Amino acid sequence: PALVAWTFIYLVIVRILLLHEPVTIGIAIADIVEARVYPHLYFLWLIAGLYLVAPVLAAFLHRGGRRRATYAAAGTLCFTLLVVMTYSVLAFKGAAEPIHVGALTFWIPYVGYFLAGYALSLWRVHGRWLVLAVVGVLVFGAASLAAAAWPTELAVFRAVSPPDYLGVVVAALSICVFVVAVAFLDRIRVGPRLSRFVVTLSEASFGVFLVHLIVMLVPYELLESYHARTSVFSAAIAYLFVLVVSFAISLGARRVPGLRLIF
Repeated sequence: PALVAWTFIYLVIVRILLLHEPVTIGIAIADIVEARVYPHLYFLWLIAGLYLVAPVLAAFLHRGGRRRATYAAAGTLCFTLLVVMTYSVLAFKGAAEPIHVGALTFWIPYVGYFLAGYALSLWRVHGRWLVLAVVGVLVFGAASLAAAAWPTELAVFRAVSPPDYLGVVVAALSICVFVVAVAFLDRIRVGPRLSRFVVTLSEASFGVFLVHLIVMLVPYELLESYHARTSVFSAAIAYLFVLVVSFAISLGARRVPGLRLIF
């Protein structure tokens, strides 16, 4: 329901009615097939594909223990990163085009991450491994920021490790952040009231992800300095506005039976 509803909302209501884009039937079909209706909606196609493949992965991992899960995650993720790196380097040299995925194939490169999340949930990292993960967050985080800040100077580095979800450095950073966050949060104990509050916000975060780019249109239109990207203060104001309003909409919509299906 969320995939269908939000595709319609962003394609028709946002792009055609609000932004007045000249969207024809052909453009609409192509954008849906290519998962480019709106920048963040690719994620719905991604998780839909992972939902479909999940039973197959579950059957393979059943009774295999954390060792099988770890090997499967490491093998799949490393193979994916190697493929992406190869095509990225070839594209940098002008010898090939970058890998392209569409609505029906967006999920394929993320199976490794999907398995890694499950495999890491089976381990309890502590001691020197946790310290190493913290160091990894700092090192890989700095490398990712450098690649984004100096694209020309670090062009070769960006070709070897693209600064996106399927780059080697970003993948290493993601795993380290996951390990550190789980290890830290696992030590926290809260009361039932705070626990319910956190769960409520967590459940609303999916709706926040889906609606926030609509909310963002408000400061984008009203704050010229935010639109022009010339003011950190305007960016902070816009961030707080989008955060609060998006959560308010999502929390409210989840109380309505029909809307709850798409939030």
